[in-house]
Amino acid sequence: IIVPFRKKKSVGNYKLVWTDKGSPLLVETETAAQALQSKLGEDYQVEVAIRYGHPNFSQAKERLKDCDKIYFFPQYPQYAESTVETSLVEVKRVFGDRPIEIIEPYFEESWFLNAYKGFLEDYFIGGSIGQEGSLYIQNKTGFIKKNTNTFNQDKLSEDLGALFIDVDND
Repeated sequence: IIVPFRKKKSVGNYKLVWTDKGSPLLVETETAAQALQSKLGEDYQVEVAIRYGHPNFSQAKERLKDCDKIYFFPQYPQYAESTVETSLVEVKRVFGDRPIEIIEPYFEESWFLNAYKGFLEDYFIGGSIGQEGSLYIQNKTGFIKKNTNTFNQDKLSEDLGALFIDVDND
């Protein structure tokens, strides 16, 4: 129900970010998949699948027909029911005939945080229902998780947007 309405309302915004190669999200995901395939080598087969549109999970299953086990690596660093969980439901529906190993949320992993060292000064990851958001402050050696009771108090709701203002310019 959501997709047909969202598409009509968002078509102008999509045109603003679309590239000659197509959806920037799909292009970047395919680039990451190629890099992962290169790192893993011939013993693994990396395929991209998205919930809405193409390539979808059924198409990926066809390309993975000779694989005994599926490793599901959601491209969302944090867990959220609206993203990871709905994708996981689809993976289990389509690939339920095979063992599936799920790559767990990785938003606190040093390799993930370090990838952002040169790009972001501070980094906020919104939480899903029951999971508090996380704020990481960058220093010379990496990121420090800022512990705040505010995020814990707000974990009964899902973070869909956040706005931060640095009033003391630190």
